[in-house]
Amino acid sequence: MAEYIKRRSVHSIIEQTGTLTFTRSKMHKQVDSLPTTDVVPVIRGSWNLLRHDRFSDVFQCSECGRKVSLTHGRDVLEQFPYCHCGAKMSAEGGSI
Repeated sequence: MAEYIKRRSVHSIIEQTGTLTFTRSKMHKQVDSLPTTDVVPVIRGSWNLLRHDRFSDVFQCSECGRKVSLTHGRDVLEQFPYCHCGAKMSAEGGSI
């Protein structure tokens, strides 16, 4: 798995020590000592409006096909900002 660090932390090391006084191996040690962060790629999906009738709206996840039903006047993104598949949602079909 890839390791991620903050750029600002590396910039801080460079500014504090200066590149002229630091050997390459010393710089590598300083950077290697920085804490790493767990990062997960964001899956982006959308709630697509499938059906609009007198009482409710039915939306479907573009990633997994899950369907959700909401009564009129309710915002699908407010109720379901994420699908159970993990996708971060937007309302392509329009939130009603």
